[in-house]
Amino acid sequence: MIRIPLSPFPALLLATALVPAQAEEALEQALEQQLKANQAAAAAQAAIDQLGEQTRKMLDEYREALRKTEAITAYNAHLRRLVESQEEEKRSLQKQLDGIEGIRRDLVPLMLRMVEALDRFVQLDRPFLAGERARRMAELKSLMDRADVDDAEKFRRVLDAYQLENQYGKTTEAYRAEFKPGAAPARMVDFLRVGRVALLYQSLDGGETGVWDARARRWQVLPREYNKPVGLALAVARKESAPELLPIAVEAPEAAR
Repeated sequence: MIRIPLSPFPALLLATALVPAQAEEALEQALEQQLKANQAAAAAQAAIDQLGEQTRKMLDEYREALRKTEAITAYNAHLRRLVESQEEEKRSLQKQLDGIEGIRRDLVPLMLRMVEALDRFVQLDRPFLAGERARRMAELKSLMDRADVDDAEKFRRVLDAYQLENQYGKTTEAYRAEFKPGAAPARMVDFLRVGRVALLYQSLDGGETGVWDARARRWQVLPREYNKPVGLALAVARKESAPELLPIAVEAPEAAR
């Protein structure tokens, strides 16, 4: 029996054929593992990016909250200073109100004394514009008892009355009014007031002229020689004639008597 030896080449060929198949399978497994690793890395990176974005948002929110907190803190401090200032102003106003109340308590008696003094002055003064001044004083007295008028308005009216009376002493005035001396019948005459120095009257026909005697508190008829000068003085006071020096009867000062 003849033995034919087997050639080693087929076995070698078989081995050679098996190696590429195993390598390909290993490569595929490696690639698959690498792909999974890449996918896991991509997912991890996406998660990291998401966390980073959330972190940035949280940081921005924190910074915004911090900014608002600082703004609110500053605003609250401002409000606290305002409240303290308002409290101080309130205390100051209350102190002023307390002072005003004290002034009011002193002001009312003062106004009453002023009205009373002015009324006495008008009664003792030369009797020019007698009706008008008497009505003004009556209204002023009535005003003092009115509850619907505040003290400031009352005081203003009292000062106005004083200022008006003060002006009488600085002006010259001619006016026509009723004249009734004593028991004589009333008649219309022209009055001439020269400040508070002299108060004269003249009949409408210019035939009688008189002057108020403050010491005797009565009217005194003047000599006829005064008729013309007083008539001219009346025209000057009415601005019907140019101003000029005129002789009129005036009362001598106390020192000269």
